[in-house]
Amino acid sequence: MAAELVQSVLPLFILAAELAAQGGSGYGSGGNAASAGGSGAANTGAGGGGASIGATAASDDTGHGGGSGGCVFGIIPGQLLTSYSYNVGAAGTAGAAGTSGAAGGAGGSGYIEVTTYYSVGSGAWKNPTMQTFTTGTAQTYTTPPGVSYIKVRMVGGGGGGAGGGTSSGGAGGSGTATSFGSSLLTANGGAGGTWTGGASVGGTASISAPAIGSSFKGGGGSQGGENATSGSSFPNGGNGAFTPFGGGGGGAYTGLAGGAATANTGAGGGGGAGTSAVTSIGGAGGAAGGYVEALISNPSATYTYTVGANGSGGTAGGSGTAGGAGAAGYIEVTEYYNGGSGGGNVLSVIAISSNTTLSSSTGTNFRYLVSGTTTVTVPTAVGNNSTYYIKNSGSNTVTVNFTAGQTADGSSTMSLTPNTAVELVSDTANWRIF
Repeated sequence: MAAELVQSVLPLFILAAELAAQGGSGYGSGGNAASAGGSGAANTGAGGGGASIGATAASDDTGHGGGSGGCVFGIIPGQLLTSYSYNVGAAGTAGAAGTSGAAGGAGGSGYIEVTTYYSVGSGAWKNPTMQTFTTGTAQTYTTPPGVSYIKVRMVGGGGGGAGGGTSSGGAGGSGTATSFGSSLLTANGGAGGTWTGGASVGGTASISAPAIGSSFKGGGGSQGGENATSGSSFPNGGNGAFTPFGGGGGGAYTGLAGGAATANTGAGGGGGAGTSAVTSIGGAGGAAGGYVEALISNPSATYTYTVGANGSGGTAGGSGTAGGAGAAGYIEVTEYYNGGSGGGNVLSVIAISSNTTLSSSTGTNFRYLVSGTTTVTVPTAVGNNSTYYIKNSGSNTVTVNFTAGQTADGSSTMSLTPNTAVELVSDTANWRIF
């Protein structure tokens, strides 16, 4: 049954994120001893792990891990409803043990995170904007005018899964680092999986001042299964690690290559499988890149960024299959504007008694007190995110003109009698009267 989320105070916009992350190990340790699959971590939406092969190696197979839930990060702009219905997804139950085997792991239940933001300042609110980057080395991000702070979510490149087989499968390539700013935010790439080296290691991450936030080491790819004796069992490849953007590649089953990670999630690729009944090892899955979620107040005009590259899948070993490629990194920048029409909460009160063209500074709530028989000219509305409150504080008529043929609610000029005022907000092409 749907529950109801109630907003006690009506905000101007709401930002909701539903996250899925790496859970328990995708596979058990393999070999002839049955090993239960790991459970997905609580409220991550991650899949549970499949159990390793049992004691009867001649006929047993490794269980597959469960898939992760989808991941959504969204903004609901504008005036909101007073309440919303929601459902948190239930976890999938673990599969029962087969003959001479072990049970799988339960999945992790879903999760909803809601962050509510409120307006500061007067005038019309400018909704947040977003820029995303999926490629690029030493490129330039430019902060839009009037931005008060930015939120950066980013992940390093994911490692590739290793190849599987009876002889050494090729190691997966490691992902490379994603960065934003000069030593400001860094999310290193995840390591590639190996044929016999166990689980791969996730990329580290870091945040430096003035940014604030959280950084997380990426999850490790799970180890592949192992068939230690001759029989009819073929070991599966290990799962690639997931990130908060989802996307880990599935470990290979008999005759199939390891799954590639979903593009630009920073997740690891799946390991290759063995295809022979003799002693064989499945390749380990690739590790995930490190993850950063940070806020930067009063951002600089520009930042240099690099999106981490993905690691390639490892080549197949003897009587085996290749590993899957990891995913490249990703940068997402959400830009938040304070006050009227995206202007900041900077208040500027100015007295005028002679003909003047008003200031075009960005992010400002201007308050003009005008006296005398004076004409003021409002600057262009194009790209202007400031608000202009103009009051006739004298005993004569004040004339308000506009540049470049622009208007205010269709009027090309206005007259203010004593003790009257007008507030103007840009619609990006002309002015609107509030």
